[in-house]
Amino acid sequence: MQKSVYSLVLMDDVVAEIDRLAYAEGVSRSNLVNRILAEYASLTTPQSRSKDIFDHLQQALNLADGVFKLQNGSDAQLLVRSAVRYKYNPSVRYSIELFPY
Repeated sequence: MQKSVYSLVLMDDVVAEIDRLAYAEGVSRSNLVNRILAEYASLTTPQSRSKDIFDHLQQALNLADGVFKLQNGSDAQLLVRSAVRYKYNPSVRYSIELFPY
């Protein structure tokens, strides 16, 4: 999806709250505003599609014994760890990444 620069006139209180929410989520103001507007307009963004895929993948992994989600590395990355049955209890870490085509 192509991005362009737009100028918006917003109230200072609105921008302050958007900045607080963006900081809490670890995203930029532009990314948060883009996501809010896309959700309001019922549009699917690449980030929301990645989130949906990772949510479904996490549900499938929850069914597997000994597989644990570590964290989302980014909007396009999921880190997973699984136990290996061996006398020293080693673990294997996987990184799952989605790339736009």
